[in-house]
Amino acid sequence: MGSRKSIAAPARRALVSRWLAIAAVAATSAPAARAQKFTAPPAPAGGKATIIVYRLRGKLGGGTSGNAPSLFVNGDFIGGLRGGTYATYEAGPGPVVVTSMYLGYVGDPMGMRLTSIAKQMKGSTEYFPPPADWWPAGSACSRLDWRHLSAAKAEDVSECKRYISDWTNGHVTAVMSRVRSGKMSPCLAVLEAVATKDIPVGADPVAAEAPPVDRRADKFQFEADAGKVHYIEWHPYFSGARMEQVAADEGTKRARGLTPADQR
Repeated sequence: MGSRKSIAAPARRALVSRWLAIAAVAATSAPAARAQKFTAPPAPAGGKATIIVYRLRGKLGGGTSGNAPSLFVNGDFIGGLRGGTYATYEAGPGPVVVTSMYLGYVGDPMGMRLTSIAKQMKGSTEYFPPPADWWPAGSACSRLDWRHLSAAKAEDVSECKRYISDWTNGHVTAVMSRVRSGKMSPCLAVLEAVATKDIPVGADPVAAEAPPVDRRADKFQFEADAGKVHYIEWHPYFSGARMEQVAADEGTKRARGLTPADQR
């Protein structure tokens, strides 16, 4: 009996020490976690407007995990909006366009359609923004700032769309090439939805035989006022989304306690 007690005592002391260490880490990290939760921002200065897009918990597909639409404001990526999160953007006064898109893997190289759908509905930020090593050095796609497509040159957008389409059309036989094509397709969808501008004279549009991009882009447009905070509430709606503007005081109450959207 005595020997068993002498062996168990050090084990108990080690267990207590481990729990104390875990509690210490939790105590130090808790304030940081609380600080991330939404608080009403001050009125923007410098003639700017603050745009807050949020998604409540408890909505269809609104868990903290699961599908997360990618959000763009005036062509700039602001995050993947899972349930219970919000994203913030600062814009100038005037027209503002919020775009919501489900992005993820598209393509079915093994014929497993259900797996493909599941991957598509996983995190929207899984394949966007794309890593820099996807593109040839010095190419139009490598010159794009995929998080800030509002500043993209029209000729770079057009050339990058052509590159993705040509690459996809030329690599449809190999399984791994189709996998990569499926990963690249969100980039083409985003360029089509949020970055396509007037094609400059002398530039060729994307080839007509380019594969169709089966992505739905839901858009919401409103006028932003300088010095004001605008709240946009995102709702799932069939296969896409519905967005509506709410009053600032109501938006502040509804967004309280939400955490920042996934920025990848």
